Formats: sequence, structure tokens, C-alpha cells
Amino acid sequence: MKIAIVSSLRGGVGTFTLSLIYGLSKVSSDTFDVYVVSPQISSLHRELISNFLSKRSNFRLVHLCDVNKKLLSGNIETIFRFLFGEVSFENYDIVHFNYTWALGAYSIGSAFRSKNVAIVQTVHGLPPLKFVSPELTPFFFLENYVLKKIFLGGVIVVANSHYLSNLLKKLNLRAITIHNGIVDFFFDRSIDKEHAKRLIDIGDKKVILYVGSIDKRKNPLPAILGAAYVCRKLKNCFLILVHPRRTKLMEKVIRILNMYGVRYEVFHDLSLEELITTYEASDIIVSSSKIESFGYTILEAMACAAYPIVMKAGAFPEIVGNAGTLVEDDNPKSFARAIYRCALLNQQKLEELQYLARQRAMMFTATNMARKYLKIFNLLVEGCRSTHRNI
Repeated sequence: MKIAIVSSLRGGVGTFTLSLIYGLSKVSSDTFDVYVVSPQISSLHRELISNFLSKRSNFRLVHLCDVNKKLLSGNIETIFRFLFGEVSFENYDIVHFNYTWALGAYSIGSAFRSKNVAIVQTVHGLPPLKFVSPELTPFFFLENYVLKKIFLGGVIVVANSHYLSNLLKKLNLRAITIHNGIVDFFFDRSIDKEHAKRLIDIGDKKVILYVGSIDKRKNPLPAILGAAYVCRKLKNCFLILVHPRRTKLMEKVIRILNMYGVRYEVFHDLSLEELITTYEASDIIVSSSKIESFGYTILEAMACAAYPIVMKAGAFPEIVGNAGTLVEDDNPKSFARAIYRCALLNQQKLEELQYLARQRAMMFTATNMARKYLKIFNLLVEGCRSTHRNI
């Protein structure tokens, strides 16, 4: 079976794609070609390709646009290549799309001329328009148009969480739910938090971690300000912010942290090993996002035995389950109370909670995810288009 995966290698979609390839290479000898639709491959994803995927003989990258272009111009280049029929998937058994706008452009350009190619579309999120940056607004409308018009015969739609499946139902679109998974090396490591804290020079402090952008889309203030209050109140707590983009909201947060004398550190451009070390050094990870369709960073931190304190919204309840704290109220005080209670626990009780978080994360491996996708692919190749059943 020959499979084309159409995706970007940026953000959560890039992490998903490389995790899927990693898992498929473990459970299948089939050939996988990844058609990269967007420029600007992140350094973390480049490292993952170099360290774990470059030696796989059944894996190949095909770039549909200049990787050095800006995001908007690169995406437009890809769209035109699809529209003018420059990209053909006739030699493949399965084409797996991870961007709905790419599927829309391909469908218009090819009109699905090759009827022997089965199409699978994974939807990774449905953010409200107010959270979409201006330069990506056209792609937002294209994605929503395609989703509302999935008249594209034979397309199997997959959602990465039940939360997202329920959102798709509002568009009268039925989707199979397959949770994302993280690569197995997160679980192959033995966790030594004391050693990890020495490596990042934190000492024996309890580390509260926030990972990701500090912008209105992520609703970061309740989690960060709640953590800041605890770090100011308890001298043995320390706040780490990882990979925040330079935004006005981030600058405001930094000013607040400095004003109140909060002990914190900001990490940029971490390597994969440095990121995992930071996860391992962390005791608690927080997020107050309300529209997370999966939550890779939370799951990765849980795999490294960080206890999650997250918003009771989006896909967090089904990912975290009973292995974390779900905060119902969208304000810093509620997060501060939850973090404070956890930070006051004795070391043995905290380690028990962290162990439960790690065990919960083991339910979401790349290998398990790949097996479920492979089952769909095989059913489609065998001609079983009616796959809307329990996969």
C-alpha cells in the first residue's frame, strides 16, 4: 500500500504528522510520502526528522512550496499547484489530508479524476474567526466552505478528539474520532526530576510550566497569572514559560511578573532534548486554553510526569481524565487555588499524582494512533468505504 500524507510541518499539525509517520513506520512496511504544503519547518520538527525519521527507508518528504517563503506566500503557491493540476496522487492508494484548505484546492483542481484513490481528511481544529490572524483569514473561509460542503464523494473525515467530533456534528459532518499520540521515546526514558532540575539550574524548587503562545487565542492569563501568584506566595515555586512568541500580551505578562517579583524564566528555541529536560524538571503544567482540540504539550509534559492543571474546556477533559485537575472558572484566582493546593502537597503525594499523569499519557502513543489509522487505510483499500463504525 502506498500512502501520501498532505500536511505542514508546523505547530501541532506538524507534530501530529511526524508522530503518525513514526507510528506507521513501527507497525507497517508500507511506503509513506509526506507532501509538505507550508513553508517554515520548525527547528524541533527538523530535529525529529533528522534523529528519528531520516533512517526510515519507507518515508520521504516532498516540498510543494519553497521552504524559505513566508507562510502566506508559501500556502498560496501550494494552492495554485493544486488548482492547476501540478500535483497528482494517481500512483497512491490513500491520500491523507491534514489541512482542509489543501483538500479543497486539490478537489477543485483534480475533480478527483483518479477514482481509485481513497481520501482521508483529519480535522485538527475549528477555531472561531476572531482567533484567526488576518493573513490566514482566506484559508479559514476555504476550510469552513469545504467542511460544510463535504460532498467530496468518499472522503473519510477523522477528528482528533470527541470535542472536535461534536463541533463537526454542528456542521452536519460525521467524523471518526482517533486521538493523537506522542512518539514512544517519551515513555522509554526513566524520569529523574532532581537531575533534570540541576541541568536547567532550578535547584530543588517546584516548577510550574506553561508552554506555548501568549496570545488571546490561547487565553493564557488565568493560568499564567494564577501560577505567578503561587510563585510569589511560596518561595519554593518557580515559573517557566516555554516558546512564547513575541506578542504584546507576552510583553504585558513579563512586565507583571517583574513588577511583583515573581521568580521565572523564559526559554526560547529549545532543542528537542532541552524541551524534554524542561518537561522532566516540571512538577506542574498549566493551561487555560478553552478551544484546544487536543493538547500535545500537556500530554508530552504528562508523559514526563508533570501534573496537569488545565481548563475544563475543549478536549482537555478527555485527555487528562482523572489524572489532573480541571478548573471550571476562567479566572486567575481559580487557577491559583488549584495550583496552590498542589504545590503544598508533600513530595510523596505529589509523586503519586505525577505517576498517575504519566500512566494516563501512555494511553496516547503514536503507535496506537498509527494502528487505528492503518486499519482505516486497509479498509479503504479493500473497498470498504463505509467505515463509520467503531474503529
